Amino acid sequence: MVLICEKLPKFLSNIYIAGNTNSMRLKKLLPIVFISILLQSVSTQSQCQDIDINKFISHPWVDSVYKSLSIADRISQVFILNNYENSVDSIDYGGIILATKDPVNHRQMVNSLENDLVVPAFVFSYLNDAYGLQLDDVFSFATPTTLAAISEPHLLYETGLAIAKQCNLLGINGLISEKEGLLLQASQESWRLSEINQGFVNQKVLPLGFVKFYQAKDFNLNIMLDSDQPMMMVIDSDSVLEIHRSIHKAIINDQTLMNQLNENCRKILALKYWAGLDNVEKVNISNLKDELNSIESKLLKHELASASLTVLKNNIGLLPISQLENKKIACLTIGKDSNLIFEDYLNHYTRVDQYYTDYNNSENTYSELWSKLNSYDIIIAGLYESDFLQGNVDGEAEFTTFMNWLNNSGKGMITFFGDPALLHNASGILNAPVLVLAYEDNQLTNALAAQLIFGGIDAAGVLPQDIDEIHKKGYGIPVRGLGRFSYLLPEEAGLNSRILNKIDSVASYAIHIKAAPGCQVLIAKDNKVVYKKSFGYHTYDSLHKVTDSDLYDLASVTKVSGALPGLMKLYEEGRFDLDATLGTYLKYFKRSNKKELTFREILAHQSGIKPYIVYWKTAIKKSGKYRRKTISITQSADYPYEISNGLFIHKDYKKKIYKQIKKTKLGEKKYKYSGLTFYLFPDIIESITGEQYTDYIYNNFYKPLGATTLTYNPTKKFDSERIVPTEYDSLFRKQLIHGKVHDEGAAMMGGVSSNAGLFADANDLAKLFQMYCNYGKFGGKEYLKEETIKEFSRCQYPENDNRRGLGFDRPLPEPHENGNTAKSVSQSSFGHSGFTGTFAWADPEYNIVYIFLSNRVYPTRENRKLYELNIRTNIQEIIYEALEK
Repeated sequence: MVLICEKLPKFLSNIYIAGNTNSMRLKKLLPIVFISILLQSVSTQSQCQDIDINKFISHPWVDSVYKSLSIADRISQVFILNNYENSVDSIDYGGIILATKDPVNHRQMVNSLENDLVVPAFVFSYLNDAYGLQLDDVFSFATPTTLAAISEPHLLYETGLAIAKQCNLLGINGLISEKEGLLLQASQESWRLSEINQGFVNQKVLPLGFVKFYQAKDFNLNIMLDSDQPMMMVIDSDSVLEIHRSIHKAIINDQTLMNQLNENCRKILALKYWAGLDNVEKVNISNLKDELNSIESKLLKHELASASLTVLKNNIGLLPISQLENKKIACLTIGKDSNLIFEDYLNHYTRVDQYYTDYNNSENTYSELWSKLNSYDIIIAGLYESDFLQGNVDGEAEFTTFMNWLNNSGKGMITFFGDPALLHNASGILNAPVLVLAYEDNQLTNALAAQLIFGGIDAAGVLPQDIDEIHKKGYGIPVRGLGRFSYLLPEEAGLNSRILNKIDSVASYAIHIKAAPGCQVLIAKDNKVVYKKSFGYHTYDSLHKVTDSDLYDLASVTKVSGALPGLMKLYEEGRFDLDATLGTYLKYFKRSNKKELTFREILAHQSGIKPYIVYWKTAIKKSGKYRRKTISITQSADYPYEISNGLFIHKDYKKKIYKQIKKTKLGEKKYKYSGLTFYLFPDIIESITGEQYTDYIYNNFYKPLGATTLTYNPTKKFDSERIVPTEYDSLFRKQLIHGKVHDEGAAMMGGVSSNAGLFADANDLAKLFQMYCNYGKFGGKEYLKEETIKEFSRCQYPENDNRRGLGFDRPLPEPHENGNTAKSVSQSSFGHSGFTGTFAWADPEYNIVYIFLSNRVYPTRENRKLYELNIRTNIQEIIYEALEK
């Protein structure tokens, strides 16, 4: 016998290949496999059910079925038919191993069995090498190595439970493991297998280890005399009749063997009663594949992969990467031509440049590569399994030299995707300052490893085997995340993904009716990005698909993303007074009719300032030509700022804008939305700090947030292919606006304003809004104080029917279907919308961030379908509908 597990299963399995026997000769027959099953109580570290068939031996169902069986039928109960496809000569059998790979066919076959068999049969199937069923279109959970790295017992129990639930749907009563490793090497990992098996027992599925194949030279039917275990035999269909006759002949004249057969049959029937085979029900197959690949199972797969990530080295706490500002970071992929998932997720956090190489390179090739990498502050290396690590090719010395350069620089962070056994002699890898193990190479592990590196998730895995004298089995360094975004399934943040997926239909409908050519939608809950999708194209010609990394013109979302965080910082530092007047910080306005306006009034749109000035009209003559000292088609020192392709604004035109703002008449001090004074805030920040406005905002917010796409004048940093165009300007610039701010006034300010001008992708804008939602904290850093954001986001003049905060928009006191937000947002929520079709909103009560980016103004601003159909707020309402109550 082979002990499968010390604590669980107290299940013992024996499998023999038949040879010469004393009781019968089976030399010419195909190999027979006998399975011995010891059914005792199941004991794990957690509360367990017991499997005690003795209490079922005399159950009425067992007794009734047993008495109805002839000797031949009782012999048949011993058989487990291998690779079953249809009935065999009317012989009943105790169990079957189904051969079909299609889950629907499998279930249909199980449904039909009750018509073919007098006594319900055990249905067995094979477990694949990644803890999943060997069926098509049914995903697996994790490899044995991954499971052996998990130190959380409940996840292992949930794994067994999830696999067993799949078995229930398919009518499977037990799984057969063809590989020793799938049993997690019972002598070393007994508690892990114990937890998995308890999940099986919970669902009345025979635990793993029930069947274990190994060879023995002889089999004797007398083994039944010495065993308290029910005995069953795995056999091929073409051997059934001959073996059945041989057994019948051997026992018919041997009363001892006959008694043992009868007792064995009762035990098999008792086990079937325990497994629920007394009341077999057919299963509806209409939604079978969806049920087999349930959201709950997908969630578990994510949790297992995340929990297995193991940190073996973390010199002086380099992991996770905390400081992003002024860090030049590279990703080096070794062993693959490309690794888009790992690269992409690294770039979710900040800009990371990409490099690729093989293991087997010449010294010169490695030297050239190192000369490029040496200029970086951090080098994140992703290493993948290959023949090189298995010692099958040359080049070990050159690779080791390269790794020593990387390790000695103190810049290297290595993540190895594969079997840790390959690292036994890989000193160049094991000496890295930071070493992370991800035991599988798939989309999920690549994504999670990147999230670990930047502090989006924790690491708590342990080494499943010894690597060397230092790195022993069970070793692992716990690493806590920083509170940056993680990118997970909605259920991991308490949202229902089935409901959330309704957003796909709304977004697709908006594109179908041409409310916008395309859009990006992002939703974060509890610092977890649970929905991030792009739809449609840059333009209606459908040539350039929108991707998650494309940049949109944020329009008036700039009002709360540009100067506002800087003003909040200066406010809490006591350098900016909300109740000071406009003339306090801008001397130019000391002699204007606006000198007594307070910044509280201005930011809350309560100042009586005119809503807008059509600045561009003052730059054009009646003839249509541009006025002197306004626009030039040639860039020069006097005309430095490009406002669109081939058009440059005069360096002093900003003064004319200020002059026009200064001269505007003031109206009554009541709520009226106005963007005029938002053109002034960059200069106010510069006058207070003595720093250039963009430097101040980038260095204090965008760079440390890792919001690298959040920027003014994006063509200076990004390829135009990544920037989504806005409107065809037929009146002023006479061309499609692409890569330049859509707002004419912001364009004439050189593209830098706090009224408009910022571009970003949804992911980076969400970082800023998550910081707002967290009341000033994100990624382990405090950017602003809680009381500061609460002051700026609260309603300032409720007595004047003004819902606004300071810069921030807020929901209506009684939100409705056609309001500025979804009906279900909280009154503590805040954000802003943008003219180009953008929307950004934070709800601290629910810890939800919602970003919607589009270019609804393409090709013309007259397209108002996005507003009229409430596309943005309808999507927002779905988020709250998806919250698990």
